[in-house]
Amino acid sequence: MKGKAVLQTFVDEMDEIYARTDAVIGNVNFGISPPLTYELTRKWNKDKSYLESADATEIPFSFEQTTRAVSLMILAPSYNEELEDPENTAIRTYLLNFSRELGNSATLVVYNAVKRYVESNRAVFVWRTLAEGQGEFDGLHTVETAWFVVRPLTDEPKMILESYTRLVPVGFGRPSDNDPRGNRFIKILAKADEADVNDMKQMLGKLLLDEARAER
Repeated sequence: MKGKAVLQTFVDEMDEIYARTDAVIGNVNFGISPPLTYELTRKWNKDKSYLESADATEIPFSFEQTTRAVSLMILAPSYNEELEDPENTAIRTYLLNFSRELGNSATLVVYNAVKRYVESNRAVFVWRTLAEGQGEFDGLHTVETAWFVVRPLTDEPKMILESYTRLVPVGFGRPSDNDPRGNRFIKILAKADEADVNDMKQMLGKLLLDEARAER
């Protein structure tokens, strides 16, 4: 029941977060990655209240192709039978287990919701995630808000994919000698980010390659 309530809350917040897209994205300096790659580099903001990342990559495909590929990457897989707008909304719950790499209890339960908003020449994907620590990390969690924006880069068929994320830690703060449990939890989060980046890179490359083949 808790997970369902969290996901419904996230879905209910989507329109308000989408309405803030221009205000948020307009004040961000994006780091540009090589074409068709995806990076996620988190840094603490000035007052150390959250971690943020701002990354962008060029995609040498049309708006329709790029939006379709990013939609498949971000919206699926999910379960969405009960959602009001299942074509543009996805929710999912899953377990990340890094016990083999990082030791016992290195697990997270993740609740994620995303919604797509397609404009005339821009697509915005709004993302909300709760990641809860398990076992010895019980009580530690993060709440993430993210914006993924696809828009034209030039007049030629070339897009830019911008991603901006804010990750708020709850129950722990920035790395500190006085908080070994929090430090270990940050390592789990870094491992989760690494897995996400690798998955996104592979999926984005495959989807866009499929798009190119379909046009031949």
